[in-house]
Amino acid sequence: SPRVTVGAYTIPHPSLESVNIWVQTTGDPAKEVFKDACQELMQMNRHVRSVFDKAVTEYKAEQERKEKKAAEERKRQMELFGSMDIETN
Repeated sequence: SPRVTVGAYTIPHPSLESVNIWVQTTGDPAKEVFKDACQELMQMNRHVRSVFDKAVTEYKAEQERKEKKAAEERKRQMELFGSMDIETN
């Protein structure tokens, strides 16, 4: 964001559930800038999720089409070969 000059964070210890965040701004209140950044990040995450979900749905549909086509081909071959008289010893 152009309103931020420096942003940083530290985790005091891996076993602690806390994060120290430091935001230095060009003059706007840091709390407001941080809140806006979090909201923008949530919007980006929603977009990424929707694109991902759409890709998964399309992939599954394509897999189903391929499986159906393969099953139809197996059925056709069984009908073709089943009608042939093949002698076995």
